[in-house]
Amino acid sequence: MPQPPVAKKPCCDSANRKAAETTIPFSMQKKEQTIESNTPQDTSSTNEISSANEMGSMQKKEQTIESNAPQDASSTNGISSTSEMGSTSVEILSPREAFNLLLSDSIVVLDGRKEPGSLYPGSVPLSVTEETLQQCICASYKQCVDEYGPENPKTVLFFVPGGGVTRNGRRTSLSDFGEEACISLKKSGVVRVTLVEVESFVDKFGFLLIGGNFDIYPNEITDTLYLGSKASLTHIDKLGITAVLTLTERPVEVPECVEAHKHFHIADSLSADMASALEECCPWLKEQIFQGRKVLVHCEQGMSRSACVVVAYLCEATGEKWYNVLAEVKNCRPLARPNGHFIKILEQRYAPR
Repeated sequence: MPQPPVAKKPCCDSANRKAAETTIPFSMQKKEQTIESNTPQDTSSTNEISSANEMGSMQKKEQTIESNAPQDASSTNGISSTSEMGSTSVEILSPREAFNLLLSDSIVVLDGRKEPGSLYPGSVPLSVTEETLQQCICASYKQCVDEYGPENPKTVLFFVPGGGVTRNGRRTSLSDFGEEACISLKKSGVVRVTLVEVESFVDKFGFLLIGGNFDIYPNEITDTLYLGSKASLTHIDKLGITAVLTLTERPVEVPECVEAHKHFHIADSLSADMASALEECCPWLKEQIFQGRKVLVHCEQGMSRSACVVVAYLCEATGEKWYNVLAEVKNCRPLARPNGHFIKILEQRYAPR
């Protein structure tokens, strides 16, 4: 099938273009000492340089990965706030972190709203029939495990109202609820309790709470950049994605919502010309984001080719070390795993200076 034209129509006026220059696309903290990119910068790179500021928009983990080898960061998902209750952790997640967690793992999902209405598929509302809050939590956890059999019952995500959870006439704040949940579920073997403020989540990802099928979506890496598989193309309209970068050998069909599409034909092999792909694709990503578009980068599985390009783009946009960027990308999408050949190219192009 012939690939769609690169751009069908302009997507922003001059005011939006100006706003796009200050859009912050990445969540990691930028080091005070900026690492110069191998790609020469010109005045049009204002959006890429200023976009490094988003690296401060999420809380960075206290320890920065300093090893030159890529780290497996799949055990965390961009922790915003963490406390410890014995061996069980309590984390308050941002909407993005909760979204990526739901996409990346089959977990227990419980809804703490008083009248949930629409539920996330495979979740159950927090019980209202037991006498204490801890008993409500335990009963709901058991119901979810029994009915849906999540693959990872040791991780629980609660949708919690910002004003706290009310049960039996008693309101419990967000942080106190986390501790109650941690104590309640410890005997069940739960090691990770996560909370997300449901109002904020609904504002951005409310389409997930309409029930129905478990649709496939790409992971959100930044406000403007998504990483996923070919299958994730189907529902990108719900995320407001209007530009797609394809890294596959075979042609793909993109949805009607796509205004700009680039297809770089490349195999996921140890002889693939990834260096040329980066030279061609990173400037294209830069321009699409500068134009105010949300962009999906995908290959077949969203693991190797697309992950490599996303890491490279963010290295150039932020000046961050490639292995730190890879760790953050893996926080958002644990499946991200560039092959050894692609890792060497990242090392060569974005080695610390």
